[in-house]
Amino acid sequence: MEAQEIRNLIEKLASTEAIVWSPYDAHEAAKRLSDMLTAAKPKQEDHA
Repeated sequence: MEAQEIRNLIEKLASTEAIVWSPYDAHEAAKRLSDMLTAAKPKQEDHA
């Protein structure tokens, strides 16, 4: 990667806005996300 390309990337990054999402501010959204992840998690069979 050339120095100019790196500078361009750094400038693009510097101009973007970071968004921080906190589950404490959106309990319902956090609960839904948790439910979706739990449902998507592969079921482990009991081999006992």
